[in-house]
Amino acid sequence: MKKIVSQFVLIITLVTLITLALPTAAFAQAGEPAEAGGMEVLLAQWVGLTGFAGLIALLINVLKSVGVVKEGQAGNWSTGLNLLGLIGLYALRFYRPEIDPGAIDIQVKTFVDFGMVVFSFILQLISAKGMHALVRGAPVIGKSYSLERAEALRTPLVG
Repeated sequence: MKKIVSQFVLIITLVTLITLALPTAAFAQAGEPAEAGGMEVLLAQWVGLTGFAGLIALLINVLKSVGVVKEGQAGNWSTGLNLLGLIGLYALRFYRPEIDPGAIDIQVKTFVDFGMVVFSFILQLISAKGMHALVRGAPVIGKSYSLERAEALRTPLVG
């Protein structure tokens, strides 16, 4: 099943890339040169959108943490999400060429930066709780002195 899904993603990716590589008449009609819809420009613009790349990485890591993305599937998810992003960029350039993807990318990058901090903090809390449960009975690590201190405070000072 895993091999079939990988082959399907590869075929869809190749068909989409070939389709996107063809110059469209719509770009030429809009007064832009036909090569503006070409694959080189589109891929160069996609590679420059680092906020979206970070968003894909963050999304895959969150999905891994909750068990949606299984071991060894991250590459397929990354390919699929990058393909969706590339198609989205193409659609944006086709239907709304006045919108600057770079401006959107800056806001996405800010969200990703904040999301990474929150995600890391949540993982830190979860792992700290798990680590405490793991070393609770160890003779030196995980020793609590709170009971001894409480008894020492309750003992009256005789003087």
